[in-house]
Amino acid sequence: MIKCAVLGKDFSSKEEMYKALKDNKSKIISLKTSTIKNSEGISFKTINDVQKIKDNSGDEQKGDPGKIDGVESGYIYPVINSTNIMDSHKDVHFDGIWDKSISEQKGKIFYAINHKLEIGSIIAYPKDVEAFTRTLKFRDLGKDVDGETQALIYKVKMQDYANEDARKTIEAKLPAQNSVRMQYVKIEMGIDSDNPDYKEEKAFYDKHIASIVNREEVSKDGYFFGVAEAKIYKEGSLVLFGSNSVTPVLHASEPEKSTREKTDAELEAEKSLQEQKELNEFLNLLNF
Repeated sequence: MIKCAVLGKDFSSKEEMYKALKDNKSKIISLKTSTIKNSEGISFKTINDVQKIKDNSGDEQKGDPGKIDGVESGYIYPVINSTNIMDSHKDVHFDGIWDKSISEQKGKIFYAINHKLEIGSIIAYPKDVEAFTRTLKFRDLGKDVDGETQALIYKVKMQDYANEDARKTIEAKLPAQNSVRMQYVKIEMGIDSDNPDYKEEKAFYDKHIASIVNREEVSKDGYFFGVAEAKIYKEGSLVLFGSNSVTPVLHASEPEKSTREKTDAELEAEKSLQEQKELNEFLNLLNF
């Protein structure tokens, strides 16, 4: 028996499952586009620092890790979503999915915990959240596979009002994921079958399968739903587990003590130590 997660049924063959998917295609897509989606569970390998990040042109940046346009020390950078990987809903997000929504939702996006938009569950209000996308290697996000993804990232300035549990989790760099609350706008179904009844779905499958990083998992299912456009719905959240596992919290690299600018207090302390050293040397000469 073959279990179809989307239909919630078992089938005796893939062809029987494909027929049911095709027969219910419009209903499935209507449901997916009308539902506000949250996340549930897979684990991932977390990383602690922004490294080897690329800009949207795909050219690797030179200089210190994390020192690129839009990445600054003192901020955190939760990866809210990533493209080119099939999630637990059998959905694959394509590059460009967030382009329109980022523009429309500018200044309106919260960063919260567990998708709760309520007092006490907010990590950052819209004034302290900026959404953008970056093309990254999956390996830079802790996923041990080749290939690249267009990541939806929030630039977040932590404030005193931030939820304390979230603050402790982030500052301790404990394993955590992120999830976007979203609504699909443009979505199509791909089916891996040479049956002429699925000509349109087969063409869509063949067009995109090579860009999906977990394509072996997709091929076992024999189908997926590709999302070309989606809306960010009010927030993205810090969660323990997300339906897309490649969603860590990135931290801008801290400057080395040897190269960072010294504070006035540190300079004053060094000056006092030097003066004391010179005084001791002078007193030693007198005692001689």
